[in-house]
Amino acid sequence: MTNSDQAIHVGRGAVRQLVPILKRCNPERIFLVTGQASYVLSGAAAAMEPIMGAYATLRFSDFGANPKLDEIVAGVELFRKSRCDCVIGIGGGSVIDLAKAVSLLGVQPGDPALYVTGQREPTVARVRSMMIPTTAGTGSESTHFSVIYVDGEKKSLSQLSMLPDTALVDPELTDSLPPYVTACSGLDALCQAIESFWSNQSTVTSRRLSAQAIQIIHSNLERAVNEPTPDVRTRMLTAANLSGQAINIAQTTAAHAASYQLTSRFGIAHGHAVGLILPQVLELNTAVTEETLQDERGIGHVRKIMRELFELLGVGSAHDARTELQALMRRVHLSHRLSDLGVTHDQLEAVSRRGVNSSRTGNNPRIFGRQELLSLYRVIF
Repeated sequence: MTNSDQAIHVGRGAVRQLVPILKRCNPERIFLVTGQASYVLSGAAAAMEPIMGAYATLRFSDFGANPKLDEIVAGVELFRKSRCDCVIGIGGGSVIDLAKAVSLLGVQPGDPALYVTGQREPTVARVRSMMIPTTAGTGSESTHFSVIYVDGEKKSLSQLSMLPDTALVDPELTDSLPPYVTACSGLDALCQAIESFWSNQSTVTSRRLSAQAIQIIHSNLERAVNEPTPDVRTRMLTAANLSGQAINIAQTTAAHAASYQLTSRFGIAHGHAVGLILPQVLELNTAVTEETLQDERGIGHVRKIMRELFELLGVGSAHDARTELQALMRRVHLSHRLSDLGVTHDQLEAVSRRGVNSSRTGNNPRIFGRQELLSLYRVIF
């Protein structure tokens, strides 16, 4: 799945492209999904309200970070009752994931929970959608996935038709991001780019997108956190969108799979959680053997990809790559130890017994199961 059918507008002031877009599609009623405080703090409200004033609009923001099933259901039910014919999502990854889910599930018959839990398959039907990110992280505005948590477990709603019609990537909406959010979201984008680079589903196209994102983020994340400028913000949001385009093709792998429970169980920000884990997965993947190989393209292919990754990071080995990624975390003021974040050894053992999401570990070039998870958690404790 590529983004060739999606219109992507990148640049400062890109949100204003919404005016001609809406004129062309002329919606009768718009379902606007936003964050709560972030909608105002990001400048999104000031940018959107003059545009939305010309249309009948229903705003939905009654949900938290990492959307839960009941919040998705509430949004879908409100959408159905309102008879909206267009969805706009403006916010961070959670906001956009929820907006995408509504655009798909709002026009499916029956209980939306059945589709989220995999008991029913959605059809390709959906309503027109436009997504506008306000964080430089997930690239969700350019993917056909939606992350939803069900009883603390991450589920991924996936439908090719859920790719938004339009992505408006406007760095002005990220100018006010605080340092911690900038660090976590930027680290998420970097990890997505790295994972999609080595993913078993990677292609020449996805690796080109990943490589661009890796180089931009690696060169700009520290400045974005510590000395942000408009140019740096622009580069970071552009790179985050590139990483989203890359995972839309190749998806994520073991590092993301192992991170979800750290977020759902301990409240560690998603990007921070993935950043804790990815350096260890990188070393595991570099040490792949014929017995542990999962990529059908062969061990030579995996080793070549890992060497290319080291070059992108400006290092010569897996050990140096891990050291550099952990040093980058320190430079953006993120701990790379779970014990520093209030996690106890007993809690970690209990979480590791639950295992990992096989839909993502299957994309990993090396076999990654419960034992690998437990060993990895112990290393970063």
